[in-house]
Amino acid sequence: MTRTPSGAVRRAAWVAVLVTAALAGCGKGTAGGSDSGHALPAVRVRTATVVRRPFPITLNATGTIVARPGSVATLSAPAPARITRVFASEGDLVRRGDPLVAFDRAAFQAAFDQAQAVELSARQEFARATRLAAQGILPTRDVEQARAAHAQAAAALVVASRSLELATLRSPITGVVSKNSAVLDASVDPTQPLVQVVDPHALEARILLAAGDAAQIHRDAAVTLTTGSGEGTVVARGRVLAIAPTIDSLTGTVVVRARVEAPSRELRLGEVVGVRIEAGVQANALVVPVMALVPSSSGDGYQVFVVTAGDTARARPVTVGIRSAGFAMVTDGVSAGEVVVADGAFGVEDGSRILSSGGAPQVPAPATGSAP
Repeated sequence: MTRTPSGAVRRAAWVAVLVTAALAGCGKGTAGGSDSGHALPAVRVRTATVVRRPFPITLNATGTIVARPGSVATLSAPAPARITRVFASEGDLVRRGDPLVAFDRAAFQAAFDQAQAVELSARQEFARATRLAAQGILPTRDVEQARAAHAQAAAALVVASRSLELATLRSPITGVVSKNSAVLDASVDPTQPLVQVVDPHALEARILLAAGDAAQIHRDAAVTLTTGSGEGTVVARGRVLAIAPTIDSLTGTVVVRARVEAPSRELRLGEVVGVRIEAGVQANALVVPVMALVPSSSGDGYQVFVVTAGDTARARPVTVGIRSAGFAMVTDGVSAGEVVVADGAFGVEDGSRILSSGGAPQVPAPATGSAP
């Protein structure tokens, strides 16, 4: 005989059905919340249009101010001597021939007098030997020996005369005394540099460049010298004088010499300056703002966010070439006319909706460029 379920059993069954339905409903609600939770918020940014235009190439480096060859003189005593007078101090302007340091002349004068006497005796002996050889009294060999002795004595007299002349050191060029270590009544020797004179109008910058960078420049390329880094205050301009044909074995760099022209202030030997070298112009380059470049998600290289249909930002890897003050040349990854996120790119994710403020302005032509 079939029994009908009791009221309690029927109520339990209904409860089970309701709980199952509730759980199912909760599950759907949770899934929907997760999807909506992953929706990216809209981001307000400024955009720029990728353009093609000529892009000036500028290499940034550092240089050291040095004297041009032939424009610096370092003087020392011609022989061991004692200083009796100092005429000039560091910073003094001197003209060619002006006295700088004087030494005790007694020793130089004595050496000159002795050399003069020896030369006179050797000259008389040579004349005597020549006369006697002509009479057949002396052999030719004795004449040649007398000739050699006189030549040696004459050379010694020239040295002594020059030393006597250098008993007073005189500036060989017009310039400024950059160093003077002469001390009154001090004893000095020829190995000790005493005075240095530099022509302040004949300076140049000595620049060290990587081999690849040096290959991009040429003689007479325009150079700008600045304080500190390459973006500092301009202190002078100039032109590339020479590019070394070899790589320095110690530094692995190439030495570049640049002439200094029309400095805006006095430059000093040994001063370190920033250098900008105009290496040329890259024609028809793709240009974007530097602020549009963000590190790629893989950590290797850079990417930009291209604004696609529906104002959605899509990450795209790019290959970056030369950079400038605020702009960069991109060699792969984008095309002319595409719109990229510029200001605010670091706050954008792939798939973000873009709220552009100010539209998509054209990228202006950069004034200078530099190696990345």
